[in-house]
Amino acid sequence: MQVTPTITNHIIHWTAVAESRTGVQFLSIDNPAPIAPPGSEKVMTLLGMLKWAALIVCIFASVIGAALWALKARRGDDSDGISKVGIALVATIIISFSATLVGFLAGF
Repeated sequence: MQVTPTITNHIIHWTAVAESRTGVQFLSIDNPAPIAPPGSEKVMTLLGMLKWAALIVCIFASVIGAALWALKARRGDDSDGISKVGIALVATIIISFSATLVGFLAGF
């Protein structure tokens, strides 16, 4: 299993030698800044509206789930209520961090 590290080390070594002799960077890859395509303002506005709508639905779901949980707990049957509140809270967290997570993974 020493073949791959050895080959990799040779490639890195000879690339470094070639770069030092020629002054050209061979393994340098530019990372251009992200630029939105023309006309994407409408799409971004729509995505923003969808995100807010989804967050509003999650807030209502968590409030309704908590209310149902309280009512069922008062009756002595609270087995299903906490899962509904938990699902609504997890959905809220995922929606809230989705844009941040995608931006982080894409390198924005």
